[in-house]
Amino acid sequence: INPNSLRIFRWNEAQARWDDLGGSVNQSHQLVSIDVDHLSLFALMAPTSAGYKYYLPVIMKDSQP
Repeated sequence: INPNSLRIFRWNEAQARWDDLGGSVNQSHQLVSIDVDHLSLFALMAPTSAGYKYYLPVIMKDSQP
């Protein structure tokens, strides 16, 4: 899978679907990140020929302001 195709999605409960939030891919640190302003259900996904494939993320809080 192409690491640059990885995207972060948020579950939209009201519409029962995953919303694509994008994400910044840093291959040297092997991470995909976004800024968030609230807690939610997030998933790391990448497109495949059969749709999207889910990946289990490691979630870390950045301690910088």
